[in-house]
Amino acid sequence: MEIIYFVYILLSFTLILFSKYLSNKLKLFDYPDKKRKFHKSPVLLVGGIYFSLIINFFYIFNFFLKKKMDTIFSIDENYYWILVIINLGLIIGLLDDKYNLKALIKLFLAFIVFIFSFIYLDNQFYLTKLISFNEYEIIIDGKITSFIFTSLCFVILVNALNMIDGINCLLSSIVVFWLLIFNYILNLNTFFSFLNIFLIFGLIIFIFFNFKSKIFLGDSGCFVLSFYICYQTVFIYNRGLILNDKILNLESIFLLFFIPGIDMIRLIFTRAITKKNPFRGDRNHLHHILISKYNLLKTLIIYLSLVTVPFTLYLVYPYFLNYFLIFTLIIYSLLVLRNRYEKN
Repeated sequence: MEIIYFVYILLSFTLILFSKYLSNKLKLFDYPDKKRKFHKSPVLLVGGIYFSLIINFFYIFNFFLKKKMDTIFSIDENYYWILVIINLGLIIGLLDDKYNLKALIKLFLAFIVFIFSFIYLDNQFYLTKLISFNEYEIIIDGKITSFIFTSLCFVILVNALNMIDGINCLLSSIVVFWLLIFNYILNLNTFFSFLNIFLIFGLIIFIFFNFKSKIFLGDSGCFVLSFYICYQTVFIYNRGLILNDKILNLESIFLLFFIPGIDMIRLIFTRAITKKNPFRGDRNHLHHILISKYNLLKTLIIYLSLVTVPFTLYLVYPYFLNYFLIFTLIIYSLLVLRNRYEKN
């Protein structure tokens, strides 16, 4: 198995070079506009192609090493449908990178993909009930209701993650943390845990180039990674209900995605109050607030700390979950209010 990991690391370097070639051929560039984008020259948007290739090659590896892999984990029809869905997410993202789709259009397309995916996936990939940390339960009655509710949750998360991809390495670094958390919760001999390891290798390589502004994630990269995170989160949540190991419950999921989520809510309400398009980009995101005061590295450390520290503490001290939520909200609010006070 160590040889497979080594081969996949080498493959990841090859795939990132191939992704740059494809992005260049497709003319997928992020152009500076001196308003929201201040990089000096056009940068290739390789993220979607790169991460989709990593995921697709994992399936190819499994096909050729099926006898070996079958002794560790099995792939049923659900996982092949997830591959199809991730590739559909790639297409939506590439269309946005190429033609700059309106936010509502790309989110509507994502919603349609999610809705139809649940027709083919079994109920371990969509929400049928919500369980709180204190065992309070809300039943989502009916398949259609479950499909719509889960799809709305997925679209909200996709939008939140898309909104934090405004500075180098931020979203990709957060995804590394989330995948590590997922592997901590999962049995190591599962399909997702192995794919997570390969994705983490790929993310680390991507972060190296992204930090130097050689490549960007692009909306296609955001969509591929966020689609993957959505389905895996619900899978682990439902698996916990079956195994009575509810590390991921309603509140802890809020905590896991709290900073991207609360920042999205603040921005939408702020834009609506000031009569601006709630989905039009600006430089009022938390990461923009931080990078206006600190360099990229310090900004990443502060933002990542807000995401990683509270959830890591929750894993150690689970009964303080609600306090970690409140603490995170207070720190976030202080950072935003301080920026507003300094402006005034």
